[in-house]
Amino acid sequence: MELERMDGSKIIKTAMADSKTTQNVLCKRMGYEGQGTVSKMVNSPRMSLDSFSKMLSAMGYEVIVRKVEVCKETGEVTTTEKWKVSAPEYVIES
Repeated sequence: MELERMDGSKIIKTAMADSKTTQNVLCKRMGYEGQGTVSKMVNSPRMSLDSFSKMLSAMGYEVIVRKVEVCKETGEVTTTEKWKVSAPEYVIES
């Protein structure tokens, strides 16, 4: 099975569709005045990790980075460490 390669913009757009979050709603949750700022961030070909994690956090997602080891003989992947990348100031409380 081939995995689809997704850049930051596509991941954000997919999360927005999945969570039914519009750019206007995302703008308000992130504390921006105008939708233009969010639109630029969403459509940026070189999105920063900070922008990426803040937008996902504002929609109720978190970014997890895992270090893995790949067995040279079998190709088996083993997760060895995990870090969370989050923007706590944008966490949405229910």
